[in-house]
Amino acid sequence: MTQVNWPTTQVEVFPSGWRAMISLWRREMVHFFRQPRRVVAAVLTPLVFWVLLGSGMNRLVTFSDDGVAGGPVAENVVGSAGGE
Repeated sequence: MTQVNWPTTQVEVFPSGWRAMISLWRREMVHFFRQPRRVVAAVLTPLVFWVLLGSGMNRLVTFSDDGVAGGPVAENVVGSAGGE
């Protein structure tokens, strides 16, 4: 009796390039989260920029009691749009 060697099919969840990419991503995430200072810096840096830019922009745009914007930025936008 002869033995038949059927072709085996291997079902891959991810294509070969994705497997390498996911492995590298996972390794970097593990390194990243094991360094608490990097996590804190990654969260705080955008927040500091938002606060600094927001406090600086606060002087450029002002709102009156009826909600109408004024100030140099609002006047420039209205002026460039063909308004009064």
